[in-house]
Amino acid sequence: MNVARFSCLLIIVFAAFASCAKMDDNGDLGGQWQLTEWRDKATGAIKATNETGIYYAFQLELMQMRRIDKGYYYLARFYNRGDSLLLGDIYSWGKELAETEGGVGNGTTEKKAEPAELTDDFGVSPDGKFAIETLNSSTLVLSNEQVRLKFRKY
Repeated sequence: MNVARFSCLLIIVFAAFASCAKMDDNGDLGGQWQLTEWRDKATGAIKATNETGIYYAFQLELMQMRRIDKGYYYLARFYNRGDSLLLGDIYSWGKELAETEGGVGNGTTEKKAEPAELTDDFGVSPDGKFAIETLNSSTLVLSNEQVRLKFRKY
């Protein structure tokens, strides 16, 4: 009888812990992506490759954009509509410190990002919209009117 009670108690405890955890339901989009090619649609020129060190990361409802050569990053809420990706307000973390302390940001400052800096650094259009051309467990291709961005799962 004690074994049955212990088993039931154990099941209840595991169920309680499982119900408290947030589940990431982003499917293949979830995780970190490394940019492998940033192509300008108007000219066909390649603006960046994997050597540039641009990364997008998706977890729960947050998206992080960062460049290895910068001491700061951007955060935004995102909405995956299946065939499109919409970004909410985008905020930079540590940008002012990175610019004043020789490129070493520590994430202690926060400010709403300007559309021009996002276009220049990450290919994000001012409206924050991307079409999802390809999404699977290893490849992500995003595009807007100006650019086409190819990523690999990192």
